[in-house]
Amino acid sequence: MPSILAFFNDNKSAHNCMLDVKKNIKQSTRVYTVAQHEYKEATNDTHFAQVQAQKSRISTKVGGFLGLLIGVAFAVAVEVDLFSSMSTFAGILFIVIASAAAGSLIGLFVLSATDKLSKKNESFKEERGELILIVENPSDDKDKIVSIIEKYNPDKIKVY
Repeated sequence: MPSILAFFNDNKSAHNCMLDVKKNIKQSTRVYTVAQHEYKEATNDTHFAQVQAQKSRISTKVGGFLGLLIGVAFAVAVEVDLFSSMSTFAGILFIVIASAAAGSLIGLFVLSATDKLSKKNESFKEERGELILIVENPSDDKDKIVSIIEKYNPDKIKVY
């Protein structure tokens, strides 16, 4: 089966070239792009672990500080006899709700720390590296397709 390969360094020109070729070909012809080099995730595990440990220490300290503030608030409320007018059940319910709120805040801090960490280490984004445009089965339109591809300045063109 005849085919045309065009090697591009620029993703946008490869994509635009593919769209232009698709406009000018027959239905039996297939056009697509593939990455020239396979991606490998960056393996910087020690740095990742250090950053994650630092973020968890910060979120733990902030959560501990919030828990301390809530404890002080309850101590002051008990000292001032704020809970004396409430029944025992209402006091317990208030303490449970306040503790749940403190836990939620701590969870939010941990979540935001891990979200920021995962966004920094996202290495794949939308770019695919250098691309190869492949035109399969161009039939008798080879010269027309090659002239379209040459407009987009590929590094190499191979016609088989």
